[in-house]
Amino acid sequence: MILFNNQFNKKTYQIIASVTIAVILILGFLVLGNYFSEVMLIVSFIVFGILLLFFTIAAGLAVLKALFYVAAEISLLIYLSKSYCEVPASKLTLASNNALKSLLVVGGLYIVISFGKSLIDKVKSDYKNIESEKWSWEKVTTVAFYLLFAFLIVWQIYRVIGPIIVNLCIY
Repeated sequence: MILFNNQFNKKTYQIIASVTIAVILILGFLVLGNYFSEVMLIVSFIVFGILLLFFTIAAGLAVLKALFYVAAEISLLIYLSKSYCEVPASKLTLASNNALKSLLVVGGLYIVISFGKSLIDKVKSDYKNIESEKWSWEKVTTVAFYLLFAFLIVWQIYRVIGPIIVNLCIY
């Protein structure tokens, strides 16, 4: 079959896709008539939404894989801090409060650096295939959407963990 021939290159697939889209548009205009522009607007929004969903899922997977890498450290710090706060106030001292604060700072720095390194490794592995390609507007847009959604997911994680840390008894 001609579609499975190894001699087809990327340009041939682009031409076939362009002709197919053109035929679909012409047939759609002939069938739908006056409603064609409204239908195409709705179809465009659906396709754009599906593309954004793809970018969100890809970025979310990378962020969650990096988060799983540091989840044990985050859980340990939160557990130690919450356990410390359950100790009666009469047994807490200024030195122990300062020790927990420094533990949170050093542990937090370690977690942030480890998470960042792991996330950068995941992003690089996801985009390893396109590193050799020329920087076109498609590549820039793809990378920008991926990084935007990765940042938004990291921001959501911060918004969840932030109140836990702020409401500890040492502040």
